[in-house]
Amino acid sequence: TPAVVIGDAPGDVRVEPGAQVTMASGGKAMLFAPHVVNAGTVSAPDGQVIMAAGEQVYLMTSLSVRGLDVAVSAPMPWVFDYYHMASAAGLGNYYSDAFTSDLATIVFPQMAARASSVGYSVVNDGVVQADHGNITLMSRSILQNGALQASTALNNRNGSIRLQAWGEGMMSYGSSMPDGSPLQYWSTGTLVLGSGSVTTAMPDLSDAGEIELAALVTRYSPGRIELR
Repeated sequence: TPAVVIGDAPGDVRVEPGAQVTMASGGKAMLFAPHVVNAGTVSAPDGQVIMAAGEQVYLMTSLSVRGLDVAVSAPMPWVFDYYHMASAAGLGNYYSDAFTSDLATIVFPQMAARASSVGYSVVNDGVVQADHGNITLMSRSILQNGALQASTALNNRNGSIRLQAWGEGMMSYGSSMPDGSPLQYWSTGTLVLGSGSVTTAMPDLSDAGEIELAALVTRYSPGRIELR
């Protein structure tokens, strides 16, 4: 099967200074492009903000946050499954056939060269806020210069921030899906927290709501910040 012909990279997504992207409660603001830049304000109360840079984007329901998990990659000239990917990336020893060898020596280097040439990046110079929600930044290059602010309230409305510097990732399909998360990553990226930047996941001290019966067991789950 011939390789897919990869054309020019698509355009960027930019939130300019003074611009505001505001979701209704529980909504999701998802910014996807080879280059994602926020210099304005993006807000998703009780929801999720995702800023992810790549040319292929994969989403799935998250098991760890109230929202979606994401993976990004350069365009794949051929489709491959988890076990071939893991074997070619040295994460397992499932296959040793010619296709796996070509993944390691041809396809992966081509994808890495594409990512390097286009320069996938997420840059936050503005404010991203998700009260009682999640903020996820995903790219081979992440530069956090601004403010990322999540907060946690009662009744399991915990806030979280994930800065995930992964260069290449994919979703495992069907019978190729291993135990655990179907989203898999095989190359790392770069994460920089700029001088003066603010990344916080604090309790919402203004929350005066009553504890719901469904939340009696946990009452309050603390917020968290993940840097990968």
